[in-house]
Amino acid sequence: MVAVIYHYPTSHCSRKVRMVAAELGLPHDLVTVDITRCENYDPSYAKNINPGMVVPTYVDLDGHTVLQNSKVIVETIVEQYTGNFNDTDLRPPLDQEATSEEWLKRMDRLDTETVAMGSGKCIPRFLSVLRYKKAIRLTKKYSEQHAAVDPSLAILYRTRHNLLRKKLRKIKSRNEYKYALDCFRANLKDMDDLLSDGRVWLCGDRFSLADAIWAPFFCLLDEIGFTEDFLSQLHFVQRYASNLKKRDSYETAILDFPSPIDSTSKKAQVACSYMCDRLVGGKAKLTKVAATSIGAIALLLSLIGL
Repeated sequence: MVAVIYHYPTSHCSRKVRMVAAELGLPHDLVTVDITRCENYDPSYAKNINPGMVVPTYVDLDGHTVLQNSKVIVETIVEQYTGNFNDTDLRPPLDQEATSEEWLKRMDRLDTETVAMGSGKCIPRFLSVLRYKKAIRLTKKYSEQHAAVDPSLAILYRTRHNLLRKKLRKIKSRNEYKYALDCFRANLKDMDDLLSDGRVWLCGDRFSLADAIWAPFFCLLDEIGFTEDFLSQLHFVQRYASNLKKRDSYETAILDFPSPIDSTSKKAQVACSYMCDRLVGGKAKLTKVAATSIGAIALLLSLIGL
């Protein structure tokens, strides 16, 4: 038996779980849930895999235990599988347990989604807005569809629908974006102060869980183009980030999973799909036909130089 991780390649929380699994040598299969196509809102995923309709989801080696929160996932697999598949021990030294917990919680509180969406660097902001609007439409649709046949599932969709509406307002707010960036800066300054005592890692001289879950953060800074701006005066964090990026797990769990929509043409395809979804109200056949037609017209115009 192997574990199963439902993930998306560039999802921040998916990266954290993949990073820890790689460090532990945990045997696992990956199942991609395409959040750009809103597959995480499919009733089969919501009902059978993750009622929160997010990634990642972790199914343990026993085939029965299912965990849906990234912090719970990484803490559980470290507790359960340290020493089982290699000699890596991600548990902090006893005298650093409080430090470890503090930095785990700090990461959990950071609003990486608002920054990633608001920057427009990982994915154009208008695409993020269109994806949220599609998700809002889908959760309303599924809530209504399941109200009579599966009331508990309908409640999950209504809850998610309301949360998505709040999140959409948040990612469209420049004040929320600025606040999230300020939190990034404050945490990095505190991290630099912690590392100034000469320690190599957050909990001392040994790489631990706290370091593993912070590694994807520095990849995000690279992706949104803020590494130089944020770290220019933080020399200890610069050294720390460099050490993180030298680990084999950073390559195998993060860099080896590029964005599926990293090219202009792929972004254009996704944009066409979202816009057509809004035009035809989510009717699958019409959406596909309209998106294909618009894509063909765009390609033709590019070929003739218009």
